Amino acid sequence: MNDRFHPAPTAAAAPLAAVLPVGARLGGFEIREVISRGANAVVYLATDHLLAMPVAIQEYLPARLVQRDSEHHLSAIDSWQDDVVARGLRAFVDDARLLAPLDHPSLLRVNQLFEAHGTAYRVMPLCAGQRLSDLRQQMVGAPDEAALRALLDGLLGALETVHRTGLVHGGVSPENILLLDDDRPLLLGPGSATRALGNDLVASLMATLDSASAAPGSTAAAEAATSAAPTGVARDLGDLAQTVRFCITAEVPVPNGAFRPREPLVDAIGREFPADRRPHYSAALTAALDAAIATDPQRRPQSVAEFRAWLAQGVPVGAPVP
Repeated sequence: MNDRFHPAPTAAAAPLAAVLPVGARLGGFEIREVISRGANAVVYLATDHLLAMPVAIQEYLPARLVQRDSEHHLSAIDSWQDDVVARGLRAFVDDARLLAPLDHPSLLRVNQLFEAHGTAYRVMPLCAGQRLSDLRQQMVGAPDEAALRALLDGLLGALETVHRTGLVHGGVSPENILLLDDDRPLLLGPGSATRALGNDLVASLMATLDSASAAPGSTAAAEAATSAAPTGVARDLGDLAQTVRFCITAEVPVPNGAFRPREPLVDAIGREFPADRRPHYSAALTAALDAAIATDPQRRPQSVAEFRAWLAQGVPVGAPVP
């Protein structure tokens, strides 16, 4: 066990006003408490009375857009938001259907999906862990290479399971990964509900405005052209590389899969840490992580197998630099 990934736990955030109250029933399930919450979903600890066991239940809950009545029914606060909330709900349901048939120890397993109270619920195994983003904020130094490779191994296996179906995940980030009590990483759902609620539209608009404001031939225009968001497998692998880089340097990953030019990881480590606390990593690891976020999309690893080979043996001669 690498204790650098296990700082002291922090107090949970206060629950949202719209969450289900303790004791609320969802068929054979009874809500016990709020485990975690985000902008568009909340996770409850619940009891499955049929099987007499605890489970986790995730509810689609875009808190800023909805209200809950005395019968626990959710509806949009304003009628003009009905379509936005509905699109997020459909994406939440689609994510669950994507995850349900996939079986890997580092993939969140959805055991049941149902709709009620104007929203949807995913029933999942109860997993004790902490988000990678929260863990890194509490750490006083970077994890060692063994811990990072264990993290990569589990997450690459999860992505490979997704990719074999012809799909991509599209939601790899420090906020979307739990490190469980047994040090196993758990990749949460793709997060399509968030994108359906308009985040991608806003990001695309901002990217368009940035590109339009850059004069042709300028450095800004060149950067906009070379750092366009990748798609498919390359995006998943690049997002994973950014996540591991975050674990080392605490640099926040660029959202929406866009890979902007960054200094080589070795240089970033030298700048970030004093000599007496500087972590040491193999050349194969740092070079592979750099390659996966190369600004030239054609020079990034194109499959999990290729990324694994680069991590083990180093990046081939002539392959990318960031």
